Amino acid sequence: MEIKQVLEERLRGIEGILAVSSKFGADNQLEALNLIVDNSRNYSQWRREISRLVSEVLGESPDPAVINVAIWNSRDLAQSWGRPKVDKVSFETSPEHAHVKVCLSWRGDHFWGEASGPNTAAFVRMLIAQATLRALEGFLKESFSLSLLGCQELTMQDRTLIVACVSVSSSYGEQTLTGSAFVKNNYLEAVVKATLDSLNRIWGRISI
Repeated sequence: MEIKQVLEERLRGIEGILAVSSKFGADNQLEALNLIVDNSRNYSQWRREISRLVSEVLGESPDPAVINVAIWNSRDLAQSWGRPKVDKVSFETSPEHAHVKVCLSWRGDHFWGEASGPNTAAFVRMLIAQATLRALEGFLKESFSLSLLGCQELTMQDRTLIVACVSVSSSYGEQTLTGSAFVKNNYLEAVVKATLDSLNRIWGRISI
């Protein structure tokens, strides 16, 4: 019996695992393992249990980056694969200094990011975006890092648009991404959302 079949059958034997799909490369190296599970355990508990079984079957510890777990609940599968949400943005200033705190939540976890610098309009946008990236680092796989390349305010048809440019680095190289958000009721949150938007396309790959 192929290792792929053995692994998938063992995983399907665990109560609460609803679907399994795996991919193996040369020399039976596990390249991807995707699972849909119920909400009888939290996300961290599922990952630990799955990793233990994979280690037992393969005889070695798997690369955490190749294991993707989605939790099905009554609301929607997309909830478990969702993106970080803005919880709070605080902004303190003095005549020359600004300090920004951003709190993000994802899958029940909360992380704060902070940044300080000169109190000018252009620089404050950068501070908010930088604080957002610092908060996001709490959700990242260790092999990835984020850096801000720029954050600009544009006007489109009498509406204010925030555009953020972010660099994502890993052992595989560097990728430059952009995101945007229109300012609606809250300027600070629009900057945070533009920064988050820049990572939407690759979030499932770089997050824990």
